[in-house]
Amino acid sequence: MSVLPARRRVALVVALVAAWVAGSALGATRPAGHASAAPLFQLEPAHAEYVPVLDGSKPIYVLVIGSDARPDQAIESQRADSIHILSINPAEHRASIVGIPRDSYVDIPGVGQNKIDAALFYGGPDLVVQTVEQLTGLKMDYWAMTGFASFEQMVDDVDGLVVDVPFAMSDDASRAFFDPGVQRLDGDNALAFARNRHDLPAGDFGRSENQGRLMVAALAQLKKEITK
Repeated sequence: MSVLPARRRVALVVALVAAWVAGSALGATRPAGHASAAPLFQLEPAHAEYVPVLDGSKPIYVLVIGSDARPDQAIESQRADSIHILSINPAEHRASIVGIPRDSYVDIPGVGQNKIDAALFYGGPDLVVQTVEQLTGLKMDYWAMTGFASFEQMVDDVDGLVVDVPFAMSDDASRAFFDPGVQRLDGDNALAFARNRHDLPAGDFGRSENQGRLMVAALAQLKKEITK
């Protein structure tokens, strides 16, 4: 296995697991303003006063946020279309993913009861971190974020993702038209797969599961990348 510096290794894991990676954007940390000028992928420490331990002695918690910003919108002032907690255990070479449905009503610090996806709109990724930490009792080490306007490009940059589509899909709204079975999804189809919720048996819960399937596919891609 290739040996990578700790921060770059974390960035690579998170970026690929999020299924939203472009090699040139790994570890990009400049602030996002206008979506078209923002980095394709951001990885930032979740707390300015806290330095995460990256020596493998404890799990690393990353809050992965997918903004629903369109090309003409600021990535950090829209709603969180996708929210996942990624736990990476370097010592055991394992990772776990838990999705939080975007329509969950929660207490947002300083805002009150609202859908959790509104935390990004009211306070950017820092407020999403505060909200999730209050909800779960976990302390995030990093937050990672991108907008789905660049989703297609990033998936294409890793030559697509191999996904086991669990059942047939036919949804005009998301343009998700799939037969069941294992297939390689390019950026356009990966975006459709991630966005579809209208014809899923479990609705938005099913969409979160499918986003998790993309992340698992990205883990497989990660394994190929770091063992070359």
